[in-house]
Amino acid sequence: IAKLTNIFGVEKLLGTRDAMLAVGSTVNVLSQNCTASKPYLVEFAQRMAGIGSQAGLTIPQILAFGAVLDANGQKVEMSATAIQKVIMNLANKNHEFAKTLGLDADLLNKTLKNSAKDGLLMFLDALHALSEKSSFTNATMILAPAFKDMGLDAARVSQVLSTLAKHIDEVKWQMGEADKAFREASSATREYEIFNNTAQASIDKAKKRVNELAIQLG
Repeated sequence: IAKLTNIFGVEKLLGTRDAMLAVGSTVNVLSQNCTASKPYLVEFAQRMAGIGSQAGLTIPQILAFGAVLDANGQKVEMSATAIQKVIMNLANKNHEFAKTLGLDADLLNKTLKNSAKDGLLMFLDALHALSEKSSFTNATMILAPAFKDMGLDAARVSQVLSTLAKHIDEVKWQMGEADKAFREASSATREYEIFNNTAQASIDKAKKRVNELAIQLG
């Protein structure tokens, strides 16, 4: 988490303590919202950090993608690789992608330049709409030639993208939850207090039992 805050410039913005609390709270909230695990989320964000930070994605946005992917059984390495490659190639091949998905290429390119998140969501929304006409597998396999040019296994990339497209509403909701958790930066502290109170309660019970035993033994 400390490395992530440094790569994305959050540490410089908020300071070490508050930056780690913000990211830690985001991870905690997302792992409570679904079946995504905390180690997966942190590893996914680490793998995405280089390209993600250059593209302008924020840590909460990346963690939200990771939460949906892990909750739906996608491997962390392939998921991160697929999204990184799509980000890298979406702008360069926007005419190809746009034509296949029925998008306005200029609008897609403009959106990507303004916000990588909005560009990715536009891409996934279009993939979702296309899949409703056929199926998620067929829709993603239409893009197979472009995936092949990226040097990726089309079938495996299709799994990652179809998962995000199929659960696009969940992706958007998790992004909202992640942004809120990051801003409030309170979930990690609350989690600590719960564990701390539980531990203190156990200690108090143990002390009481020792006193009872002392009385019984005279």
